[in-house]
Amino acid sequence: MGGGYLGKGKNAFTLVELLVVIAIIGMLVALLLPAVQAAREAARRMQCTNNLKQLGLALHNHHDTHNALPPARSYLVQGNPDPLPDADMPAHSSWSGQINLFPFIEQGARYDGIITANITPTFNNAWDAGNAVNSPQALRTAIAAFLCPSCPGDGLSGEVVVSADIPSNTRTNYGFSRADGAWDHERVIVQANQPNRQIRGRAAFVPMVSKGLRVISDGTSNTVAMSEFGKPTQGAPTGTQTVDVRSGLVRNWFDAPWNEGVLRGCLNRRASGNTARGDQMDRPQYSRGFALFYGSTLVQGFNTILPPNSPSCPSDLNSAFPRGVYSASSFHTGGVNVVFFDGSVRFITDTIDFGTTTSRQVTTGPSEFGVWGALGTINGGESVRL
Repeated sequence: MGGGYLGKGKNAFTLVELLVVIAIIGMLVALLLPAVQAAREAARRMQCTNNLKQLGLALHNHHDTHNALPPARSYLVQGNPDPLPDADMPAHSSWSGQINLFPFIEQGARYDGIITANITPTFNNAWDAGNAVNSPQALRTAIAAFLCPSCPGDGLSGEVVVSADIPSNTRTNYGFSRADGAWDHERVIVQANQPNRQIRGRAAFVPMVSKGLRVISDGTSNTVAMSEFGKPTQGAPTGTQTVDVRSGLVRNWFDAPWNEGVLRGCLNRRASGNTARGDQMDRPQYSRGFALFYGSTLVQGFNTILPPNSPSCPSDLNSAFPRGVYSASSFHTGGVNVVFFDGSVRFITDTIDFGTTTSRQVTTGPSEFGVWGALGTINGGESVRL
């Protein structure tokens, strides 16, 4: 009468059945997780593509307004500028050309703050970590328009500096193409009697000179405008002291890039254990994309010499870094996003043709660095297209 009665046929799970269910769930998670991660990366890559698309449109809007593209670096604020000596980088002329794009990407207020500050953007010999970087307050916060979501970090340089004297600065994952030359990127005056310095004329973005789209005789749809590069973060394998492909800089001295095969030597500096470490290696404050305001090629430029995700090799250690092989790179799988001068964004793979083992820097005619080199030049006469 009283009491409960469970009745028959009420079977519970056995331990074996429970383990089987757990194993099946684990297998499903293992199968789905890569797909979820791939979907997330696809979304990040799409945002990165959109960022470059907006920067490409900003270049065109700048051109419509000023009838020229921005220079790779310039005075920006006139004030009391340095004269134009036969030198590499006068202090006042170090402003990145990307700052000229601010009014065209809804950063007009920040641009006004930079102009109002009216300071000289210098590193103050910051190759020594104890010296301060001079940048305006308007460039001490992250700006999403210049950051690729696939790249780790918060968009500030504070994660890689080694001294309290160096403030956090706005980083960038994007930079201007410097075409297929590795010599004297930052030279202000190029002497006519030194033809190897004329290599900078093969790029649309050069110091102190604003070029128009009309100079791109190879065609705007066939010429690279901007691409991306990864940036170092704390911890392996991309810590501050690293030669990781995405961010590392390894000194690789070359005195004659016009000699056959010289520039390919940078490819051999990929391994983190090579002999170029130590005092010849990258200082964190000079990492790629370290400061959006500073317009040197090392900090925010790239050339179309080695394929995407190759190492970057400055050739000397003076403050201006006029020479070097600087590669586009990213945390995307297999390549980098690139915006062309027609505003289109395409994905360039690591396997793109970049010439032969005898390729060298030239000053006129077709690039010797294959399809990648041809896409970099503005007037090499190549008919290459992707």
